[in-house]
Amino acid sequence: MNPLTVYLFAVGILNFLSDPDQNHSDTPADTIYLDEVAVEGVRIYEPRSIQPLQVQQIDSTTIRMSGAISLADLLERHSGAHVTNYGPAGINSISQRGMPSRHTQVIWNGINMNSETLGSCDLSIIPAAMISDVEITSSGSANHGSGAVGGQVRLNSNPNTGFQVAQTLGNIGQRISTVEAGSEWGDWTFFGRGLYENSDHEFEYEDPFSDEMLTRENNDLEQFSLGGGVEGRLGTTEVESQVWWLDMYRGVPGQATAPTRQAYQEDQNLQWMTHVTQPLTDGVKTGLTSYVKWQQLDYINPSSDIESLTESRELRLRLPLNWNPAPQLDIRLAGETARVEVASNNFGDKKRRVNTGQLSATWQPSHRLRLYPEVRFDHYNDFGGAISASLGSNIELLEDALFFRTYASRDFNAPTFNDLYWPQVGNPDLEPETAHRLETGFFYQVQGPVALRFDALVFANRLEEGIEWRPVDGSWSPANVQQINARGAELESTVMAYFRGFGIDWTNRYSYTRSVYGAGHNHEGNQLRFMPRHHFTTRLNVKRDSLTISTGWFGVGRRFASPENERFDSVDPYHEWDIAIAWERDFYGVTTNFRWNIQNILNRQHEVVPNYPLPGRHYMFTLSISV
Repeated sequence: MNPLTVYLFAVGILNFLSDPDQNHSDTPADTIYLDEVAVEGVRIYEPRSIQPLQVQQIDSTTIRMSGAISLADLLERHSGAHVTNYGPAGINSISQRGMPSRHTQVIWNGINMNSETLGSCDLSIIPAAMISDVEITSSGSANHGSGAVGGQVRLNSNPNTGFQVAQTLGNIGQRISTVEAGSEWGDWTFFGRGLYENSDHEFEYEDPFSDEMLTRENNDLEQFSLGGGVEGRLGTTEVESQVWWLDMYRGVPGQATAPTRQAYQEDQNLQWMTHVTQPLTDGVKTGLTSYVKWQQLDYINPSSDIESLTESRELRLRLPLNWNPAPQLDIRLAGETARVEVASNNFGDKKRRVNTGQLSATWQPSHRLRLYPEVRFDHYNDFGGAISASLGSNIELLEDALFFRTYASRDFNAPTFNDLYWPQVGNPDLEPETAHRLETGFFYQVQGPVALRFDALVFANRLEEGIEWRPVDGSWSPANVQQINARGAELESTVMAYFRGFGIDWTNRYSYTRSVYGAGHNHEGNQLRFMPRHHFTTRLNVKRDSLTISTGWFGVGRRFASPENERFDSVDPYHEWDIAIAWERDFYGVTTNFRWNIQNILNRQHEVVPNYPLPGRHYMFTLSISV
């Protein structure tokens, strides 16, 4: 399977759908614009072309066509980042810029969803249907604080008006129901989304010892998710408030070689954001933002008499001040205070207080040059202060076509509560991890009947004083001893065209990542465990009238299961091919959409993590009705 195969497949689609007797016009369609809007800094909106760093975007249409159940499914097939996949209902996490998963922030409307105890975010608990769009960026911790050493995944839930219901059924037991509604009333918009899933996720896999086909069990999942909000204005005051609640039960099957047939986990999450903006004078705005986060994780294994219950609560208040002293300069100041509490049957009740000051700006000193400075200071009551800073630049080499950009940052990652307080082995003297990053590259775009976008960059990322658990006197304990040196390159291209009644959209991404253990490690210079050097995705969408076909192919290179980097102790490369076919019709103001998704068409038997098998060929059918 290679890009030529995908290209030939697209040609076949065009030939099949084309009507030779139909009179097509040779006149080109209107100009196709590629430049979406991306977010850089705190609620500052800029076109993608003039950003100082790469931003990958996944819009609502792509999310709907992907057939993705969770955020992990979506990012695995539609981003350039690597997703560590433990299978349906299993833990899934994301790695960026050669850094482990605890160094990527997952942010929903300004709320950091990473676990206070584990450091990373489990992508499998985030339903794709509850998200409007996704941005994957390498923005550092000067933007949103601790955790963005590798970058960020930003999730947005935007209001939609109207009403829609959908039902999805799959051959490995997926059963998903969704509803969405929204309405406008004067200056106000009210909206809500709901999802209920009850899936078995039973599939066959090849036993590594006997080569027999066995059934993966204890893989069921049941979840209920509800979200919504309101936005509008009272005179000159703008108000936005959103809430999202999730309740999930899932079986924990464990390794195929040592299954846990009775273990299960219950997750509950609540996120609530309220943002008020008030103009003071011409060019000056202030306001108040409150963030509330509550998470509970309960892991139970009756066969081993184990229960691990953790509850975390966070309240954060932010006071921003935006000042626009000149058309070429936008200055943003913010003060922030947060209180975090974690209660665990492992280490009792612990608290953390964080106070923050932040200064950032967007400055255009000349017509073709834009600068993005940002500095942030966070003070933690348990270890002291941490400084983050970044400087990005964007130079327009050819007007509205070719841009050269650079981004440098100093980032940090705070110790987790597990690192600090795990019984007998936690280390309360840990310092924050620090990192220095530099990336630079070109962005090129051509608008017209055939629109082209090309994005290329190289990066270097160095983690120092990293927290690593190492054996000490017969037990494992964390210490600031890890060093990671990562470097690599990323390429992205998109072609959009309108030809003889067809809308065509083809996006390709490739990344090369060399991420190695640094000085002081026994295996200095070796690739990190489970970190692939090669990762690629390609996606072709073809639309004509009521019919849309989307096909994609993604793959990951060999990963090593141990720091020794021995081939016999590695995980084979893998790739998957999928396709989605959607047909939509309007009947008297009611829109009906039928969609058929087939994933892993070639029925590849593979694993991302050793002994955690993934489904072979499987499919889903979705019917949605909207008014």
